[in-house]
Amino acid sequence: MNLWRPTTSETRLRNLDSRPLVTAIFIVALVIVLAGILRSSYDYRDPRFVVGFFGTELQLTAFLAFTTVWLLPVDRLGLRLPRPASFWRVAPLATLAIVILGAWWATRASLPVGVAPDSAFSWMVLRSTVLVGINEEWIFRGFLLAAFYRWWGLRRGAVVALLCFGTFHLLNLVAGVPLQLGVVQVVSTILMGSVFLMGAIDTRSLLWPMVVHALYDFAVVDMGSLAAAGASPVPTLVAVSVGGVLGLISLVRVARLQGDAPYVD
Repeated sequence: MNLWRPTTSETRLRNLDSRPLVTAIFIVALVIVLAGILRSSYDYRDPRFVVGFFGTELQLTAFLAFTTVWLLPVDRLGLRLPRPASFWRVAPLATLAIVILGAWWATRASLPVGVAPDSAFSWMVLRSTVLVGINEEWIFRGFLLAAFYRWWGLRRGAVVALLCFGTFHLLNLVAGVPLQLGVVQVVSTILMGSVFLMGAIDTRSLLWPMVVHALYDFAVVDMGSLAAAGASPVPTLVAVSVGGVLGLISLVRVARLQGDAPYVD
């Protein structure tokens, strides 16, 4: 394959069948993230780590955009407007969004009298998590899911994409996350990823999973900052528990997946 030759729609589709090419794109994305982790002077559990990761996420977005425009079939990656879906199909994703935003509001409301939330810092956290939501959905529910579907079919491809999403977060060990917590993150991201994955397949689009993913990450990080300032940790525990249940429900649906390419009507 000549990478410098203009790509046709058929060539772009065949590029998803190229395991060396797909692997190379994924490795470059991992290297961008790892380099950002190594550059950071903050521990992963410090909210300032997320704020400072904005530049790395911006680089990753630029790489994904360039690679997609250059080599990949946009319509097969879920980069399109959502199609209508029944309420019950999108209920886990919608419920996760409502619960996490409600927990975030309740956490802010529980701050001690006289303690004001740092709204400027919250906005900087949101700035980073918006890109995190876009990039991780683009990679794992877009690019990799589309490729793995062509390699192994929808169900097996979805499962492998979820496993890649979970193990990807082991990079956080480099940022100072203890091994035990890293294992918990792998499990929790697979569960959350199941919610995002089914939301993407049911709506034939990455749009809503990107939005909810960004809000979930923002709320979790910001609630951690608010808890350090004296807010109640209970809403966070409730939200994470509900998210786990929704993840289990979605994981069962992933195990039963059948059908054609995830983003083709």
